[in-house]
Amino acid sequence: MKKPRLRLLLRHVSFWRTLCVNLRLFPLKTALKFPVLCGSRCDIAGLRRGCVVLNGIPRLGAIVWGITTAPRFSEKGLWTFIRFSRGGRLTCGPGFILRGGASLIVTGEMTCGQDVLINQRAMVSCQKRITVGDHVRIGWDAQILDSDCHLVYNEMTRKVAVPYRPVTIGRNVWIASRVNVDKGAVIPDYSLVGRGSFINKDFSSVTTKGNVFVGSPAVLRATGFYRLLDVALEQRVSRELKQTDVTAFDAEAWGVDVEAALNPPPHPGL
Repeated sequence: MKKPRLRLLLRHVSFWRTLCVNLRLFPLKTALKFPVLCGSRCDIAGLRRGCVVLNGIPRLGAIVWGITTAPRFSEKGLWTFIRFSRGGRLTCGPGFILRGGASLIVTGEMTCGQDVLINQRAMVSCQKRITVGDHVRIGWDAQILDSDCHLVYNEMTRKVAVPYRPVTIGRNVWIASRVNVDKGAVIPDYSLVGRGSFINKDFSSVTTKGNVFVGSPAVLRATGFYRLLDVALEQRVSRELKQTDVTAFDAEAWGVDVEAALNPPPHPGL
């Protein structure tokens, strides 16, 4: 293990909590590989064998809960809230990261691909079914719900509508900060959802890529825009752009492999 990552492990990981969580979730041989890393401020309940299914070979830190190495908010008093009901199950690939202060409530079936990051203070509540593709970023203070959480009686029809509808988020989707994703939403692959938007519609008929959805309710405003997800590339380019006055840069001139940046390996987690 490289020294920088080892230092991060020693600084941010609660080894006692991590050990307890892995022993609760997995057989002993798998648990001792520590596929789940936990921070010290994780409020976790409802864990049982089988409520978390990790696709792929278990490795150290394939799942990270409650750890933030570059916080946007103070972590003093900020706890990560994780709840599983008896029937709730999370199936995910490597690189599933739930940052400090985020909330994850799973009473239904939640399925995620690899390289999925849920940022600080975001909240995901899965009561029926939520599906998330590979390489997805969910910004701070965002909310994703597949239910109204309460029953509403319609006096005109004398009926109570079913409060659940599945949510589907495609691959390579960036949900920016303070976005609300409501029940029934379908966000197609390679899409961006603008900050503060409210999205509750099925956009599966949209076949273009690089879609930009903005507004409340969100509508398709543009196509051809992609978030580059390679963390190392983003850090390098950001440092260099801060020293110049340019408003954009030529990706090819900078030697950026756009295809690789759109489909990076799973986030390192720490």
